[in-house]
Amino acid sequence: MEYISIIVLCFLIFYLLPTVFHRLKKTNKFTNSSEEKYRRLFESAQDGILIMNADKGIIEDVNPYLMKFLNYPEAHFIGKELWEIGVFEDAKTSQAAFRQLQEKGFIRYDDLPLRSKDGNALDVEFISNVYMVANKKVIQCNIRDITERKKTVKINEQNKIFLSQLIDDQPVAFFVTAVKDLRIVFMSENVKNLTGYSAANFIENSKLWSDNINPTDKVWLLPLLNEKIVAGKGTFEYKYKCADGTDKCFLSSFIVKKENDEDYIYGTWVDISERKRTADIIQVQYQKLLKTNSELDKFVYSTSHDLRAPLTSIQGLITIVEENLSPNEDDQRELLNMMKISVTKLDDFIGDILYYSYNARSTVDQNEIDFEAIIAESRDNLKYQSATPVIFKVEVNQKGAFYSDKKRLFIVLNNLISNAIKYSDFSKEKSFVTITVESDTREAQLTIEDNGIGIADKDHSKIFEMFYRGTNLSTGSGLGMYILKETLDKIQGTVQLESELKKGSTFTITLPNLQKV
Repeated sequence: MEYISIIVLCFLIFYLLPTVFHRLKKTNKFTNSSEEKYRRLFESAQDGILIMNADKGIIEDVNPYLMKFLNYPEAHFIGKELWEIGVFEDAKTSQAAFRQLQEKGFIRYDDLPLRSKDGNALDVEFISNVYMVANKKVIQCNIRDITERKKTVKINEQNKIFLSQLIDDQPVAFFVTAVKDLRIVFMSENVKNLTGYSAANFIENSKLWSDNINPTDKVWLLPLLNEKIVAGKGTFEYKYKCADGTDKCFLSSFIVKKENDEDYIYGTWVDISERKRTADIIQVQYQKLLKTNSELDKFVYSTSHDLRAPLTSIQGLITIVEENLSPNEDDQRELLNMMKISVTKLDDFIGDILYYSYNARSTVDQNEIDFEAIIAESRDNLKYQSATPVIFKVEVNQKGAFYSDKKRLFIVLNNLISNAIKYSDFSKEKSFVTITVESDTREAQLTIEDNGIGIADKDHSKIFEMFYRGTNLSTGSGLGMYILKETLDKIQGTVQLESELKKGSTFTITLPNLQKV
């Protein structure tokens, strides 16, 4: 029996022992490999890691990242308890947390304040676990730097507050609506200031918007809304019944954007009730002003026309009296001539008023213009204006048909040619007026140049003002150049002046062809 036991023991030694050794060797190799991988992870981790004795709370290992992060050497950590290393701002809380960790095996702080060696405040996420290693409890503390993340969160929260305050202080509500069911998913809080309903009212009951639209506006708005959603943007003006029962006028604008494969309407809601009331008041005042101006224009035209008839009679009577004077009645002839000059000045003034009235109330005609003919007509109209001869030179280069308002163009030319004659410089040997026209189917440029008394630089910007007289030699009403500018505005023309005292003046008129070819 004893012999058999010896044989069995030998068998176990020679046959099973090598297998056991092989398995132990394999296990050690695997363990060493795991430890090497763990150590590699421990050393290269971008989070801080502390390894502690679970019973005593003494730090046994620390990884390079945590040493660099807190700016302490390894010796500052090893062999010390967690609350002794001086990085935790509250040691008592740390001790209590350690006891809780021993009891529950896990603890987590999403935002724990630390302090580095150089005194910098740091914010970390702190997670600790208790686990077994070779029948021994070990604590692993993972410390993640969230300082920058916390700063970003703080900035975002501040921006959110600022944005909210900015929105709430505006007379504009902002909303976001899902396209598929027109459900309101966001409404700014200031909508209560506009409608009396809170943002929550609209989010809880999306029909609160459509149900309160004025029935007349709802008929056209809702169908058109669908069209504008398809188009991707839209703007509407409509009336809406507020919480207090009053109707307000709102302007809504929106665009459609896709978020997470869903279409949303991003829009604004503006109360334009006061603006509409103001616009209505302005419109009423504008219509009254139009009526007043029209009545005043008719009155001026009628009065001027009525005044001109007796003046014409007076001029005729003066002529008859002059013809019946004897040759030796020079005194009476001089008095009659003074009367004729005064009546003529008054008649010219009335003529200016009639021209102004005509220009203001009449629509613009489109007549085919013959520049040579209209210039000849104006010259003929003014041939008796000056007692001294004025040399005229006319050059017309008209290419193609040109259309403008013939009567208004005649007023412009008549005014400029009349002034060129009236303000001739009699100290010069010869007085001349040069009229040049360059015209095509697009525009016409007319230049009226004279060698008269000229206009001082200081008066260049003023001569187109009402009742302005640029010289003491002026005998007119001061309306002529003002009427010229107003007339050109009617036919979309412009005027430019170049003038120098005692040398003469050049007026350049540019006119568009009113009938585009």
